Amino acid sequence: MSDPRARPKEKKRDSSRWLLLAGLLGAALGILFHRSFQAGEILFANDGSLGVIKATENRLPGTFTGAWQCLNWIGGASVSAAPNLSNLLSTLFPPEIFQKLYAPFSLFFVGFSAWLFFRQLRFNPMVCVLVGLAAGLNTHFFSTACWGLGGWNLAIGMIFLALAALTTKAIPQTWAKIVLAGLAVGMNLMEGLDCGAILSVYVGLFIIFQAGTEESPIGEKIWKSIWSSLAVVIVAAIFAAQIIFGLINTQIKDIAGTGQDTETKEQHWDFCTQWSLPKMETLRVIIPGLYGYRLKAYITDTNQASAYWGRIGEDPKISELESADPQVRAK
Repeated sequence: MSDPRARPKEKKRDSSRWLLLAGLLGAALGILFHRSFQAGEILFANDGSLGVIKATENRLPGTFTGAWQCLNWIGGASVSAAPNLSNLLSTLFPPEIFQKLYAPFSLFFVGFSAWLFFRQLRFNPMVCVLVGLAAGLNTHFFSTACWGLGGWNLAIGMIFLALAALTTKAIPQTWAKIVLAGLAVGMNLMEGLDCGAILSVYVGLFIIFQAGTEESPIGEKIWKSIWSSLAVVIVAAIFAAQIIFGLINTQIKDIAGTGQDTETKEQHWDFCTQWSLPKMETLRVIIPGLYGYRLKAYITDTNQASAYWGRIGEDPKISELESADPQVRAK
């Protein structure tokens, strides 16, 4: 039998591992983003540039009550800013400071959230630290953060927190776990929008898996997975109601070309599928770069066809123009 007196020491040693994670991950991110500490340097982010953040129409906290995009002529209504973590940071810090901190903060948040989830799964403390480092320094998350989409990383972190809430032993009440998981999923929706909705599916799958591993009759497992998933969805929908209704009213309702009749769908089919992954190119999921990387800048030859030989982004009508059937080409 283990000595009960040793448990407090083990708990203290286990809980102190987050300091190790914070030190290692913070040091790594500090090195990667060291130029942001210089006064004349700032991270260039394609989807979150400093100019866009500083624009009067996008300044917080004003856009919490509504937003108007002046893209052309008089502009149009846009989704109001959601009360999420990204916008809270953008409100608290000046645009220049926010731009310096946002990318490394989003990566640190993912790493910490992953560490917390694996800690609830009762993995070895050092394994949890390694998982946190792996998540925080993941090259996909790093690329996303540098592109200006740190909100996607925060959304992923919220999914980790939702899973941690569902698995924690510190909260005995199932309803409390469901509420916390729902709040995390709701925040994930406010950070990730459409990507957040896709990520939410993982929480549902985890709930089904979790119910399936319990020692209970199959009927109880099915019932628990159903009502737990529905409860998380309801809590998340209530928490993220502002952003959900905002998207419907500004991006779908009364917007030209969003009709669901057959004619409208046929007219917009090519546009909606142009950037989808062609069937043959799904092999790129297994073999990265199988069809090239589009790195035209590194090809000095006038013929740059070798940069990418796939069909993503290609107008579907090109294949019809190349058809051997003259009637198809004429049409």
